Amino acid sequence: CVYRFLDGVIVLSETAKRKLSHTNKNIIIIPNSLSFPPIQEYVKREKSIIMVGRISQEKGYDRVVPIAKHLREKYPDWRIEVCGDGPDRAMIQSLYHSEGLDEYVHMKGNVVDIREKYLQSSILMLTSYTEALPMVIVEAKACGVPTVGYECEGVNELISDGADGFIIPDNNDEVFALQLARMIESEELLERMAKQALNNSYLFSLDKIRMLWLSLFQKKN
Repeated sequence: CVYRFLDGVIVLSETAKRKLSHTNKNIIIIPNSLSFPPIQEYVKREKSIIMVGRISQEKGYDRVVPIAKHLREKYPDWRIEVCGDGPDRAMIQSLYHSEGLDEYVHMKGNVVDIREKYLQSSILMLTSYTEALPMVIVEAKACGVPTVGYECEGVNELISDGADGFIIPDNNDEVFALQLARMIESEELLERMAKQALNNSYLFSLDKIRMLWLSLFQKKN
């Protein structure tokens, strides 16, 4: 492995550092930075749960169906908005139609200003089977949007369970819907999590990440 001959290896997360710890004694964590600054303060949003990402198999959009059915029965005034495009879009749209979810799950396609869409939304929903370090969670945090997602490497890395979102046992759609319901029914809980998400987003601000890089270069000099 060439890693052992390097002065150091830069990785995005603590999980990646653990995986490569045997390859090099100097592994540095420097995550990607936000592409926009965090908002100044949280304000109440629309009754909207947002999903953002490429519409492909690994993102688990098929797992939306039972969750949406749970929610539609109790909260018909809410909606799920899917922002993005990809090779499985037609298949997923057909699935939602066949399950009678057209009026509850809205396929928005690519969104030009995704930051504005986050600012209109109350909760981010992530149903991926696998994620490395999903920036959608960080972007949502920066807009004061807490996340509910199925457990996987990236979700576990970025969500503080019970503080700025919920991590859900894999494939447990009942618990997923239950935790969403808790946030929908309690404005106090939703606001507390939204504010905590916003606070945690500063770890990924451009200034914070810039300082990590500058510190690294200064050590080398």
